[in-house]
Amino acid sequence: MIDLLGLPAELLLWVLELLSASFYRDDIRRLTVCKQWYPAAHVVFYSDIYLQAESLSRFLLRPSHSTSDDSSKHKWNHLAIELRGFESWDSTYAQGLDDQAIQASLGSWTRNLNSDLTKLATWLQGSRTLRTLRFTAWSEFNPKLPMLPRREYILMDKILGLLSLGRLSVLELDTCGSNFIHQDESQLHSRHQMHICQDIAALLPQPHRLRLRMREICPLVLYTQDSAVPYLRSVIVNLSLSNEPSGITAASYSRRCGSSDRSGSLKLRSDMEGQATRLAEQMTHPATVRVIFHPHNGCFASGWKLQYFEILTRKRATLQPFMPWDGDGKTEYEDSEGSEGSEEEE
Repeated sequence: MIDLLGLPAELLLWVLELLSASFYRDDIRRLTVCKQWYPAAHVVFYSDIYLQAESLSRFLLRPSHSTSDDSSKHKWNHLAIELRGFESWDSTYAQGLDDQAIQASLGSWTRNLNSDLTKLATWLQGSRTLRTLRFTAWSEFNPKLPMLPRREYILMDKILGLLSLGRLSVLELDTCGSNFIHQDESQLHSRHQMHICQDIAALLPQPHRLRLRMREICPLVLYTQDSAVPYLRSVIVNLSLSNEPSGITAASYSRRCGSSDRSGSLKLRSDMEGQATRLAEQMTHPATVRVIFHPHNGCFASGWKLQYFEILTRKRATLQPFMPWDGDGKTEYEDSEGSEGSEEEE
């Protein structure tokens, strides 16, 4: 019989990595099952971090995470942040608050969330190990008033703070649920203040994998002055604001940066495909370069069907609802009518 307590450190770490960090997130007590295993389990637990608004706040309350000198940040390899806007609707309505008080609560929550994002970015500065950042912001959904207009809750400068972390090999930014807003409410309508595409493009020589979906985007996000991009292998831009997990069934397209409507979605798609083609020519070892959209008739009971244009193969294909963005879709001839997409607003 193999003595499990006598496993070599390298083999033990390999076994625990197969279990993955999610095994410990499901039940944190598993970290303390064995004193001899704890150091290796601790490394695995911290290597893949998943945070939501509430868990981010709890994380930052720990005294050990209040200083940038905390060495545990050097164990982080992968960081995923998933936000769904304000979610404490039941407790808010249970207090019998009027509309003004509810708006004050929403404002306080938004300020606290963005403050936490700043604190996290500051704490992670100098991390020697962080290589993957996945940031997702879904639409805020009030189940009691589902027809309320969508509310923005992500401040642009907080995102820029996260993008500046270390040397990221994987960057996935999906903010289909919130535009970027400015700290100063008097500048909320200043499109120049919210233009993040050039900041993302400045990172292009660095990552190996790039996934983007934003409510406002333009081809500049894929523009680099470098004649060769040696590390970037996979690029996917999704222009379809669809298939959110909250039950929102409406779908629209990303808006071109600085535009007041989405009536130019077909032109944006064409321009994005053109810039993606130019970027692919600069990539030394391209594996996937893809632009995703949805057809006007793509809504099914299970969600929105997506279409994509694969730059490297010049292939247009269809993804079934909720297939991964890099999934291998069914090849179809381009439908000129369907390719115009949906112009409906949420």
